[in-house]
Amino acid sequence: MIEVDNVSAAIGSVDILHGISVNVPSGRLVTVIGANGAGKTTLLRTISNVLRPKTGTVTFDGRRTDGVAPHLLARKGLVQVPQGRQIIPNLSVRDNLLIGATRRETGAASDIEDDLEAEFKRFPVLRERQEIPGGNLSGGEQQMLA
Repeated sequence: MIEVDNVSAAIGSVDILHGISVNVPSGRLVTVIGANGAGKTTLLRTISNVLRPKTGTVTFDGRRTDGVAPHLLARKGLVQVPQGRQIIPNLSVRDNLLIGATRRETGAASDIEDDLEAEFKRFPVLRERQEIPGGNLSGGEQQMLA
């Protein structure tokens, strides 16, 4: 679960976010929509601790994220999938997924296999195509892979 409570953030001296509050329960999807320059990317950067909030708090899985490095949050499962299908096209679908599995805190093979199985359940087409190069997938399939 992600909780953003009364967060304000700035880039340099320019205030971008003003008292934003959002709750995303585990297993739910929330969409942030707005015009260019409305603060969507700033909100995501603040949630991921790439940008520190001026005020307010961000909580992930019941723990405040103050001072936690972004790469450590990613290892705990707080990740973003950027638009633009940033995959490695000449690697197989499975190998692209294995690269993403490096976020595991333990790195145990069984944990990685569990993660792969979870993604194959979420996106069955990736299981069917796991041995082909990621670049051979359709655009939508590449976004699933990303």
